[in-house]
Amino acid sequence: MLNWLKQRFASTPKEPLWEVMEKMDPLLSYDRFQSLDLSARQRPLVKGLVEGTIKPAEIDAVRRWKDRHGEEDDGIDALVFALQHVLDGNKVTYLFEDGECVPAARFPRYIDRSSLTVIFNDRKCHLQIASLDEFLSSNGIEAFSLESLSLRQLQDRITDGAYSRRSKPEGGRISITIERSSDAEDQVHEPVGTTDIVLALAEEGYEVDHQSVQLESDILTLGLHKVPIRLGDDTVKECSVWVVPSIDSDEDDSD
Repeated sequence: MLNWLKQRFASTPKEPLWEVMEKMDPLLSYDRFQSLDLSARQRPLVKGLVEGTIKPAEIDAVRRWKDRHGEEDDGIDALVFALQHVLDGNKVTYLFEDGECVPAARFPRYIDRSSLTVIFNDRKCHLQIASLDEFLSSNGIEAFSLESLSLRQLQDRITDGAYSRRSKPEGGRISITIERSSDAEDQVHEPVGTTDIVLALAEEGYEVDHQSVQLESDILTLGLHKVPIRLGDDTVKECSVWVVPSIDSDEDDSD
């Protein structure tokens, strides 16, 4: 879909990238960018990026991202990554749905329920500009908590929550936790495959072979993943695979 959009809007005269982004998601409109409560450092950078007077490749973090992943440094993906980098900050507020230990979204700077703010929601899209109420309504979230956490605190919370869930008797449900280092976009550096799941299940006392793990493709992101497991009595149970950040995950993506 993204490649099609890039081709669709690559005609001459070429549309500004922010206009392409607005067509992809109205929550990324130019007016919304202009309405954000930005710091004195952020405003000229955001304005330049959305107007095209600053190229994504001029942002050091984008150049490092391009070199690491082999991505284009002047396309839509690069623009979104540049905006994420500029809008992110040291104060990060995470939104947790009740009963979940993996955040549903993060806010670089949370203001209040009705003010427009930047929302990073890796489950559905990389970047939104909305109020908290808009986000909750569009995602059907009713019960939640907001917590300001450092990366290390987030790692501890996810890991502790995953182990807590795993230790609870859940009517025969199976839950395992696998640690992985990851980048700023929650992409793991080493995919989680069938062998990893078999070994983690063995630690929990489940003896299964590789054929019993019905994993369609390797897991490439942090978070909760559901994987069907065929047990010895030919019953199939859903296994909750929690892929959590390892303590030594990279923390040097910011300048």
